[in-house]
Formats: sequence, structure tokens, C-alpha cells
Amino acid sequence: METYVYMVFKMLQYNDHGAVIISEQVSLILGDNFVISFQEGIKGDVLEPVRQRIRSGKGKIRKMGADYLAYAIVDGIVDNYFTILEKLGKRLSFLKKKSLPTQSLKP
Repeated sequence: METYVYMVFKMLQYNDHGAVIISEQVSLILGDNFVISFQEGIKGDVLEPVRQRIRSGKGKIRKMGADYLAYAIVDGIVDNYFTILEKLGKRLSFLKKKSLPTQSLKP
């Protein structure tokens, strides 16, 4: 009997033009020798670098097992969370500077 792991993630993208976060669901099924992924299909996602590594045959991604491929997919999704947090931090700093008075209130 073959065992597998089913995982569901929210893949986030930050739209710089509208300053909004776009969410897309990604599902992974990891078996002993396979990975099946499903996603909603929003154009231009954070998994393109993983796809490029598979197509080019560079690095470990084609030499390692299915678990490494699943790791690479999850890593791409999670790494992008930090990119979004950084962009949100910059946006908050900008809004804070814009909303606070320029003169300090000294007695």
C-alpha cells in the first residue's frame, strides 16, 4: 500500500500597482516517487523559478527525489511570504511618514 501526504497552501502575490495581495490555493500530493500539484492558475506565480530549474535540468531538482521537489515548491511559496512582508513594511513606513505631521511638537 502506497502512502502519500496531501498539503494545501495559500500562495500569495503582491500587486504593486494596486497595493493588494492576491491569494491562490496550491495543493500538493507527495508520494514515495511522485508529486502532483494543483493550482488555480493565476498568471505569473512564484513557482516559475522551480519550473525553470526543472526545464533546464540545473541543480539538484532533477537528481533528488520527489520529497526534494515538494520541498522546492513549498520553499518557493514560503520565501515569497517574506518578500511580501518586506513590501508591506515599506508601504507602512511610507504611509506613516505621509500621515504624521512634519513638525515635531516640542513644549
